[in-house]
Amino acid sequence: MISHRENISSVIKNGSEYIFCYMDKYVWGITKIKDPSDYALFYYPNSGSTQELATVTDWNKISFVAYSSKEIGTPEARSSMEELMTVVQEKLHGVDEILDRIISG
Repeated sequence: MISHRENISSVIKNGSEYIFCYMDKYVWGITKIKDPSDYALFYYPNSGSTQELATVTDWNKISFVAYSSKEIGTPEARSSMEELMTVVQEKLHGVDEILDRIISG
């Protein structure tokens, strides 16, 4: 996902989780977990849109697959999830567009 950041869209911050769409159809979420250097990444296979997921009140009805940098346990996993978190936050705030405007003058 990091190498194709242009495919990340529809980012919504929902509490501490950033929910985003990848390739306009795959809904994911990323958040920091208790240890500030660890991250959790969630894939929501049947969630519809990021907007729909952000309004969920009964999480028992939502299916997901979870990955955590702590469970994977490699420095590469932590580093990749940290970078993905930064990319998703930048997408939420439109940093790509701002930098494009600054660079193109």
